[in-house]
Amino acid sequence: MSAWTRLVRFVGKDGQTRLGQPVDASVDVGTAVFSGKDVEVNVIDGEVYSGTVSNEKDTIKKVRGFHLASIMHPPGGAQLMFTFASTAFVSNQSRRM
Repeated sequence: MSAWTRLVRFVGKDGQTRLGQPVDASVDVGTAVFSGKDVEVNVIDGEVYSGTVSNEKDTIKKVRGFHLASIMHPPGGAQLMFTFASTAFVSNQSRRM
């Protein structure tokens, strides 16, 4: 398992809200989901800052947003850069180790 590099909060096929990382690093998640395309993700085990990418796969049924207050002041000084595309919230994370 590794740290995530792209993050999306989504509703999976089972109706559960989860965190995931798109399998295809080049996919524009918002545009793809809005267009009705299947977007496969690796499910993230854990929370936004401590989560790791698992081998479990899921397909995005619906993209969910984040509560900005809960992610604006990350522990350990991690930096987040946000990209908004269509209805999706996807972030690229730069971690300080």
